[in-house]
Amino acid sequence: MSADESGGSKVATLRKVEIENFRSIGDESISLESDLTVLVGPNEGGKTNTLQAISKLDGGRDLENSDKKINSEIYESDEIPDLVYIFIMDRGTAEECLDNCEVVEDPVEIKLKREKRSAKVVEVSNVKPLPRFENPNSKKIKVPRKDGSQKETQSKGFTLTEEYNVSKFKERFKDDDKVNLIEDPEPDISYYKIEDYLPEVFYLRSEDMGSLKHTYPMDDFRRNPEDYQPLYNIFKLAGREDVKQVIRRDYEENYGDIKRSLEDIGDRATEELRKRWRQSEEISLVLDHDRKNIRVYVQEDGQSMEPGRRSEGFRWFLTFFINFASEMKGDTEGNLILLDEPGLVLHPKGQKDLTELISEIAESNQIVYATPSPFLIPKKETSKIRIVERNAGEDTQIRKTGKNDLRKDELVRSILGMDMLDSYLVSDRTIVVEGPTDEKILYTIAEKMMEEKSEVSEEIEFNPFRRSKTAIVNSGGAGKSSNIGKFLEKNGLNYVLLFDYEGGTRDIMEDYKNWAEKRGMSSQERNRRILPVNDEKVKEGAVTIEDLLPKDLFLESVNELLRKSDSPFELREVEGEGNWISQINGKLEKHSIPFRLEGERKFEVVQKVCERIESEKITKNGEVKDKFVPLVGLVNRLMEKLEDQNEKS
Repeated sequence: MSADESGGSKVATLRKVEIENFRSIGDESISLESDLTVLVGPNEGGKTNTLQAISKLDGGRDLENSDKKINSEIYESDEIPDLVYIFIMDRGTAEECLDNCEVVEDPVEIKLKREKRSAKVVEVSNVKPLPRFENPNSKKIKVPRKDGSQKETQSKGFTLTEEYNVSKFKERFKDDDKVNLIEDPEPDISYYKIEDYLPEVFYLRSEDMGSLKHTYPMDDFRRNPEDYQPLYNIFKLAGREDVKQVIRRDYEENYGDIKRSLEDIGDRATEELRKRWRQSEEISLVLDHDRKNIRVYVQEDGQSMEPGRRSEGFRWFLTFFINFASEMKGDTEGNLILLDEPGLVLHPKGQKDLTELISEIAESNQIVYATPSPFLIPKKETSKIRIVERNAGEDTQIRKTGKNDLRKDELVRSILGMDMLDSYLVSDRTIVVEGPTDEKILYTIAEKMMEEKSEVSEEIEFNPFRRSKTAIVNSGGAGKSSNIGKFLEKNGLNYVLLFDYEGGTRDIMEDYKNWAEKRGMSSQERNRRILPVNDEKVKEGAVTIEDLLPKDLFLESVNELLRKSDSPFELREVEGEGNWISQINGKLEKHSIPFRLEGERKFEVVQKVCERIESEKITKNGEVKDKFVPLVGLVNRLMEKLEDQNEKS
């Protein structure tokens, strides 16, 4: 809903939803913040079901049999789930919206109940009927238009816009008419009166977003720009909705003017994009035409690529950005936006950019989104977080979380993925890794080992990474890992620094050892604090933690990325036991493939490998078992020896 349509910000705000017998939800309610609410919880906990229940406020989304809770009392009946939506509305909006009412307390609360194909108002709080006649004997009535009853009344000798005596006036009507005229009316609170003041509902899943394409037919786009929404949104983002003024009929004669206009639109859209996508200062959107088609490119470091050849994470962010940022340009406000697991394919830095964009949109809209990612959770604003999980009876439960839960509740802490400092202080053990791909790999392995505890525990003294005793912290670089290690050491905390074994990293490890030696740390203890991935007990020849992944899965995931980029090149082999990423980047450069395995793309490849690992047993994949089980065992033994040493001292 735009500001003009709603008369400024005069839109009701959804404050609470009461849900009964809907999918996995038996009888729950969820309170919502006026700007942003975030649903977090374990997989299959009911986050999507909660969003779906909220989305049914939209009358266009019918309630179906599949929405009924299985084994509920209504499952075999014609009844529907109970969905009640409680809105609040300020005094001015309520008085404008509700007829014959006086607001007695601000804000007004309006309760709607969903029926099969629409909603109805069941209760309005903090209002009372407005008396129709202030003076029982004398009142002016103004009728806005002459209908049949007005003409009949005038023919009996009365003019309704003049003063009259009520007692004489009543004599001209039957008794049942007198009641309607003289008694105080009930407030008019029908759904149709308030629906214009309710927010428009948008429910968005990642798979529903149309991606930005490379080529668009000029004629068709000129005639029907809204049929090509991603491109049209770029025009709107640049403030050029006047498509026919940009793309003039005679493409040959106006070739230069059209080209310059498209370049200007690309420049304006680029300016907006760079404010939100901070992974690159050189990123650009470029628009051009060849007299038949408009072509869209993403340019970076002097190279132009079709949008479809960029990483999956960037494509997702770009699509989300142009859809919503273009609407913000149009002063759109007062909407209810529901996002189901946005930005999962984004690199953690990209997810941080996404949270900032969502917060910007939430300044003028109400947003509810569900996410399993700790990087998309506003940990500093715990009032906005709702924990969604299943109870022992497998019903979904929804609860708020507070600051105290971050330390007391293991489930909450594992869901939120703690801030670094909090992780150190709460956890008995800390494993510091260099980057998000390292963190992703170790988390995946930890979860699989927990699932298969009985099958792998006999080979190590089992204590998986992620559980309550141990935190995995992504430092953001080898140099920062060293600094974090020094901080942990000064505070007497137990930790291991897991490093890649590359040139610059080796220097950082040596620097840390020199620092530790000056503090009086023994050589044996120093060697226990630092664990390079090429340790003989893990994998000799490894250079990065990615080298511990199954080689066939790694190459398969890289080739899948190449196929998505329409590249004919296929990687068949990498040599030796390590340095795979450097080898692959060298091969890509040699064959002029315009991207490298770094940042977003490296994370995408690792994510795909981890998905494969999650789908099969560790014990069935010899490479995973042979490399990661020893790594987990080694880290645990190092931690235990350090703990024993601290106890003795």
